[in-house]
Amino acid sequence: MENTTIVFYDGDCGFCNKTIEFILRTESSKTLYFSSLQSKYAQDLFRKEKITIQLDTLYFKEGKSLYSKSSAFFKIANYLKNPYSLFKYLSPIVPRFISDSCYDLVSRNRLKIVKNYVCSIPSPEDLKRFTTK
Repeated sequence: MENTTIVFYDGDCGFCNKTIEFILRTESSKTLYFSSLQSKYAQDLFRKEKITIQLDTLYFKEGKSLYSKSSAFFKIANYLKNPYSLFKYLSPIVPRFISDSCYDLVSRNRLKIVKNYVCSIPSPEDLKRFTTK
């Protein structure tokens, strides 16, 4: 899976799971893979890359590059249908310290935003794109 595009998210967070459901619904082509940060796959990959996992951070792996926070958000926007794909155009306009500050604000409150969330079960087709090993 070295050259695949993978979204890494906190599998224990309702807001994060809702975000993954949103991506699945609005993805323009079914090319993204998904992995909980708690999975063995994510743990092994991040350890190998010498990166400490922050559960309040969204990560996006594209080829050999790993993006986090707002950079991951903007990269994921490239894979979404319109109008959501338009977020990618904000990346070169909005300074990273501002977009990461906005990301951090949402991240700090993510457990308050979505409470008592029950994860939906992905379709068998989508389930194949989740790494758990």
